Amino acid sequence: MARIYAAGFFSTVSPKNAHLLESPPAHVLEAYPAAKRPAVRRAIEESGKRVFLDSGAFVVHSRGKSIDLREYTKFIHDNQSSIEYAAALDVIGDPETSYDNLRRMEDDLGTRKVLPTFHFGEDEKWLERYLADGHKHICLGGMVRCPPTKLRPWLSRLWRRYLDQSDLKIHGFGLTAPNLLTAFPWFSVDSTSWANAAKHGEIFVNFREEQYTRVSLASRSPAQRDPFSLKAVTHFDLLTSWHQEALVADFERKGFTLADLREEHTSRWRWNYGVLDKVARKIPAKLPSSEPRQRWLLGGYRD
Repeated sequence: MARIYAAGFFSTVSPKNAHLLESPPAHVLEAYPAAKRPAVRRAIEESGKRVFLDSGAFVVHSRGKSIDLREYTKFIHDNQSSIEYAAALDVIGDPETSYDNLRRMEDDLGTRKVLPTFHFGEDEKWLERYLADGHKHICLGGMVRCPPTKLRPWLSRLWRRYLDQSDLKIHGFGLTAPNLLTAFPWFSVDSTSWANAAKHGEIFVNFREEQYTRVSLASRSPAQRDPFSLKAVTHFDLLTSWHQEALVADFERKGFTLADLREEHTSRWRWNYGVLDKVARKIPAKLPSSEPRQRWLLGGYRD
């Protein structure tokens, strides 16, 4: 079964919610800038989990900063027992430097010890080079701010031309749009959406097959209960009574209550990750053989 990594779990949990560390999600991704903090590193070690380590280049770059290659490489070397996979240090918009970083890290850590990342918008010759070098586990990045109208044909092209190989593992950074997940045979993906939505009082809801949306339960945000609000989130209080009753029944079947989900963001965390974990079970093991089936999946995409 494909994996959905809960990005930032250990770095998100605060001391007052420390009990959550006793039962972390099955799969967790942490970015290097957060993972190197003593408290986060200690939480990872005490959990016994091995995390997917991302370089954090995307966030750091957006803040006008950079990551030291030697320090990042040394961190991976010193914490191998707590790291399941580690992404090489990529440089947004500079695939040549990203490739050089990968080679330098492999010189220090060993061949295939770090994963290359191919980004949306890069020349496909770099993906071809990673494949020619023998990489069997590759990450796709640069998708967080990319509109689905551009992601759909790009992913379809990559899979049809390069990635439809049974021995390849593909990870999607920052991708949990259900209909893009269930259209392609991902090995794994990650996202912070489970926590970001919960922080804003929102949960993921599956109203119809293959289509998911966000529903706000926030009791302290009157604007979100305004039927004329421009926010693209439906509020629970504005749903039909039938939908409300169906959701409450679903909450209770899964061990939640409406009150808990309204007031406790940690309950929303657990709910949202559970929904994503359910989506992971629908990710195909290989590309759908039916073209109409794949077109239907992609056409049903909703954020």
